[in-house]
Amino acid sequence: MNNPAIETKNSQFGISPMAGYFLTDRWALGVAPNISFHKQESPNEKTKGNGYSFAPFARYYQSVGEKLSVFGEVNGISYSTSTSDKNTSDGSLFQNYSSRSVNLGLYTTWDCLFYYP
Repeated sequence: MNNPAIETKNSQFGISPMAGYFLTDRWALGVAPNISFHKQESPNEKTKGNGYSFAPFARYYQSVGEKLSVFGEVNGISYSTSTSDKNTSDGSLFQNYSSRSVNLGLYTTWDCLFYYP
């Protein structure tokens, strides 16, 4: 049997900005929203969808010189929602996915921040 390969096209786009506010010189609180889109096409079906999430964070900064700081970041909760529709080649909808979730956990990050004049 000779089965030709089915060509599938995938595309994804997402943006994840972060914004925070310094409560003191060392402590900052902020949020990290996220939005994403995806699409997949093959000769027999098309799938497209999007997702959103929202996660607060806290950071502690420690100076390591005049122009360098290290920080630790903790985020422990996020809310996300996503939807996806799958259509056949004739355009009829045959599956619709929708999900919402709240994620709890403790995530830590260590990084540095360099100050340039």
